[in-house]
Amino acid sequence: MKPTYPPKTTRVLGPSGWDASCGSPCGSLCIMDVGGVMYSFWKPSLREKILILLGRSVKLGVVGDPHPSVSLGIDE
Repeated sequence: MKPTYPPKTTRVLGPSGWDASCGSPCGSLCIMDVGGVMYSFWKPSLREKILILLGRSVKLGVVGDPHPSVSLGIDE
């Protein structure tokens, strides 16, 4: 999935202490702050859309410990 720009971007988060040697790049992420919650928006590729339609799960990866409170949903 690729990050997209929120309807009302309030700030941009950059990687902090990211270790690029793990093989995965980490760029900046535009977010929208609403009532104490940070929202980022992601668009699945055509392949990912097909996999979702076929019942595959969406995977969330979080770097660090402990796991923060998160939510997943669809922008309506």
